[in-house]
Amino acid sequence: MEVNYDIWTGESIQELVQIIAEFRYQLLTHNDNVDHRLSDEINFLQHYFDAESCIVVANDCGAIVGYMALVDYSDHHEAINEYEHYGADLKISEGPWVHPDYRNMGIGKGLMQESLTICENRDVSLLVIDSQPLLQTEDIILSSEKIATGFGFTKELISNKSIYIKTLIIK
Repeated sequence: MEVNYDIWTGESIQELVQIIAEFRYQLLTHNDNVDHRLSDEINFLQHYFDAESCIVVANDCGAIVGYMALVDYSDHHEAINEYEHYGADLKISEGPWVHPDYRNMGIGKGLMQESLTICENRDVSLLVIDSQPLLQTEDIILSSEKIATGFGFTKELISNKSIYIKTLIIK
């Protein structure tokens, strides 16, 4: 297995919406608590990603195996509205999202490292990991927490929801 990381930004993100939606839908169909359709995912992502978003995609021989999206504050993240005042200095992610067949192989860490590098290059001063609301299984929660704390994120509880925050040093 050789995983490559690709970075998508700006208008090129729209080319990726269908692929990411299919990937998310595939992950969500394993969760019995979610009644979701592919069209719901496509609609969500078309509104969630904007021109300022950046998506890091992990692929194995062209097949997507994980991704991490860096987006600006939106209504989707209203639980963390106290950070809204950071504006362009803030990026938010629900990820990393990794396919179950590829977990525990360092892909989540790779996605996080690439995302932190992007934030540093763009002078982002605060990265917030907002927990994945649709994938709240014990293994996902523990994996996300392990990755986040391994990269120096601080865990906070807001409205009974765990988020992870990292202040980045601007050079």
